Amino acid sequence: MGRRLSRGARISVYQGLAVVALGLFASRVEAPLSGASAAPSPTPVPTQEAMSPHALQILHKRLQESEWFRTKVDGVRLSRTPHRVIISIENDELYEGQSASISQVWLPLIDGLAGTLLPELGPSLQVRIEGFKEDRDETQGVSVFTQMGDYRLATERASWFVDYLERNFPGFRRLKVRLGAGIASSAERIEIHIEMR
Repeated sequence: MGRRLSRGARISVYQGLAVVALGLFASRVEAPLSGASAAPSPTPVPTQEAMSPHALQILHKRLQESEWFRTKVDGVRLSRTPHRVIISIENDELYEGQSASISQVWLPLIDGLAGTLLPELGPSLQVRIEGFKEDRDETQGVSVFTQMGDYRLATERASWFVDYLERNFPGFRRLKVRLGAGIASSAERIEIHIEMR
């Protein structure tokens, strides 16, 4: 029969086993060469491309390549944020006077944009139309009633635009389009915001 180890001997056996285990672990880990300091790996900086959802990247690229944005059209802008693509049409003569309807001169351009945009709007994207009313009295005080009227007109402009698209491009009816309104400090405009659902 073997003899029992004393308490002190048992501790030194465990310490020995620990040293052996560390030695085995160290043989599997690659250590840096002696004298060479391991440079920390650079932290990747997220770019707009990396942060932007894939569907929006594709949409923005296709719109950029379309005839409407390859050449500059006065008052028409395409922009993008990490979570949104925005088409803005801005001009002092965009609307017929102080009405909600867009001037006939601009309708061929809107038809072209809608025809380009509609096939690109997949189920992961949603649309918000924002109508704007120019604030001509920005330097002077504007009454609450005037502001309410301006927002009402801006909302009617967004609603008119959606009705126009649904009437002339039935594919827009499948989309859940939200409305927005604002008071612009420059020219009157309409904006199409495309966002992730």
